[in-house]
Amino acid sequence: MTADAFQPGQPILWNPPRQAYGPKSMQTLAAGQVGTVRRVWNDHYLLADIGDWRDVLLHVDFVEPAR
Repeated sequence: MTADAFQPGQPILWNPPRQAYGPKSMQTLAAGQVGTVRRVWNDHYLLADIGDWRDVLLHVDFVEPAR
């Protein structure tokens, strides 16, 4: 998917592959959680509120629309 497939306010599921990020990174700690898109950053990234964090930078290759 590309970032333009997502809109601010949209619920998303963060699903990165294992070991894509460091073990203590926000991206790893938030894996498997549902969040909300805050802003589309560019063609490949978006900022989302997920877990207890705000504005986490997420690569859209690992983001799915939440159902």
